[in-house]
Amino acid sequence: MSSINGVNNLAAELLLNKIMNGQLDPGTGKTVTSGTRSMSSELRRDAVGPSVASAAVKKSVSTAQEIQTRLTEASDYFQALDKNVAGANALSAKRLAEDAQAFITQLNATKVDGKSVFGTETIDANLGTSGDVLKLGNTGLSAAMSGADAGLSGLAALSGGSTDAEIQTAIDAARTAFDPIIDLANAQIGVGAMQISTLEGRSSVLDTIAGDFAEAANNQFVTNTGSATNLLNNVVG
Repeated sequence: MSSINGVNNLAAELLLNKIMNGQLDPGTGKTVTSGTRSMSSELRRDAVGPSVASAAVKKSVSTAQEIQTRLTEASDYFQALDKNVAGANALSAKRLAEDAQAFITQLNATKVDGKSVFGTETIDANLGTSGDVLKLGNTGLSAAMSGADAGLSGLAALSGGSTDAEIQTAIDAARTAFDPIIDLANAQIGVGAMQISTLEGRSSVLDTIAGDFAEAANNQFVTNTGSATNLLNNVVG
């Protein structure tokens, strides 16, 4: 054995290098030759683009879902507020209005990944062309929030000395102002659901493309390594 130690040591070193570089699967003995090595490397590079794009789309899905949550919260809140305001006395209506105005202020300031919940925003869609985006929200939502805030001002101005007529007038004005925000929020929730579905589908396609490239790279392995001579030829090839 001592007469071939040099050869054995060289083969072992080359074999270890291939394992460390991901060019040899020690479990199966499959390796790549110099002829297929560049192709495998190129295919792995090709897999990076769709993988990165898919990650960007997944982030957009998360953003859209969070905005959906905020819109649902707003719709539920104003529907409940509408019921509670109806028939309220001056002091309870005043308290409800003050709380609602604080809620509106908070929602208007809320951003999800830098995107306004009630503005018109765009998110990365990667729909096949560079710069593809989907639009979230619409300017009508922002205007409706301002209208609801203005409608609440009459309730917030009520006092213990307000007449029944004044109370009813303020309540009617406020409830009328709630309708647009409820309608627009619900409409946007429906649109958002379709947008999320589109983004999830796109992410799945990109993941499949990246996986196909990676599988093709793995398939560059040759399997004919049954003998020591073949294995060594592949290692030094």
